[in-house]
Amino acid sequence: MPPSLVRVEDACILLQEAVRLFNADSTSAIAKKKLIDGSRGILQGTSSVLLTVDMSEVRKIIGYCRSVLEMLASAEVVNSLSSLAEFVKI
Repeated sequence: MPPSLVRVEDACILLQEAVRLFNADSTSAIAKKKLIDGSRGILQGTSSVLLTVDMSEVRKIIGYCRSVLEMLASAEVVNSLSSLAEFVKI
């Protein structure tokens, strides 16, 4: 499992523990700390997951751009309608 998902999972456990502690004692300092740490972990983990997905999408876009650049480079030979017809056949 990716580290970012492990971080979110661990944060969920902290939040569950905080709820249990708050049910027993609504002023528990340990529960407050776990609540803060769990919330921080959820935010950091979610941010990390989104960053990973964004990076993947950027890599796809770069791949498409490279394909377009290669196609444009090979299209430089087109200088007439007949050469355009030959280029499009390929």
